[in-house]
Amino acid sequence: MNEQDRTILYQLRRGDEKAYLYLFTHYYVSLYKAALLYVENSFVAENLVADLMLYLWQQRDSLDIHTSLRAYLFTAIRRRSINYLQEAQVTHEATLSEHLNELKRAGLIQGEINPPYIKYCINCNNWEEAKRLMGDFFKREIV
Repeated sequence: MNEQDRTILYQLRRGDEKAYLYLFTHYYVSLYKAALLYVENSFVAENLVADLMLYLWQQRDSLDIHTSLRAYLFTAIRRRSINYLQEAQVTHEATLSEHLNELKRAGLIQGEINPPYIKYCINCNNWEEAKRLMGDFFKREIV
């Protein structure tokens, strides 16, 4: 960690809003772009960066940073982005499974309700292709 990082971290720990504002203005755009590369959604990327910045302020007394501030921040946004993607995938899979089960109970589809090719699209986060394939599946399986 260089001297400037130590000074900013020291000031941040003391509650210096100028140090926090420096971090925010100096890193926000770069962190946003990094998050956007992962999540491919500007709203989500903005929220991830805002949450990280809020965390920095709320946890300023207990921050234990041994690398450069830049390395710490980019590692943190990468981890938050990956966590978001993992949680989103689980949520999408559960939602799709619920919808398919409802359609099967309603008698709108028959047979295998979780085809491997749809699962493949879900695992690759290719939602448009999954929707298209599901549409093809429903056309073939309608009673």
